[in-house]
Amino acid sequence: MNYKSISAKFFARGQAEGRALVTDQSLCFWGGLDPKTGIIIETGHPLEGENITGKVLVFPRGHGSSSSSGVLLEAVRCNHAPAAIINIFCEPIIATGSIVAKALYGKSVPIAVISEEDFKSIRQDSVLRLDDEEKKITVLKKI
Repeated sequence: MNYKSISAKFFARGQAEGRALVTDQSLCFWGGLDPKTGIIIETGHPLEGENITGKVLVFPRGHGSSSSSGVLLEAVRCNHAPAAIINIFCEPIIATGSIVAKALYGKSVPIAVISEEDFKSIRQDSVLRLDDEEKKITVLKKI
C-alpha cells in the first residue's frame, strides 16, 4: 500500500503514531491546556474541550507565555501529553518542554515542522506516524 509521506524538520526527536487533532489556530499551553487532564481549556479556541492525550496535535504555531514549556512538561509527567506535535513554525519554548521531558522522564513528544502546503493537507482523525530518523511524517490513514 502506498502511503503519503511528508518531509519534516524535527525540533524535538522521537517517533510517535496517533490520530490527528487539527486546528488552523495558534495555541498557548499556559492557560490553554490542563496538563492534569490533557483537555484544551482556552476559551473560544476551536479545540476547546478536546483531549490531546495520545493524539498528534496539529496547529500552526504556539503563542503566549514562556511557561508553555512547563505546561507541556507537566502534561508529560501526568501522562496526558500529545503523542506528537506538528507545526508550521515551532516555538522554541514548546520544544524546550519536550526536550526536558525526555531528560527528566525518558518520554519524548516529537515536534515536527512542515510546510504550510503539507500542513493544510492533514485532516482531522487521519492516522499519522512521525519518525525523526527518517525526517518524515507518514499518513497511514486519511479520513
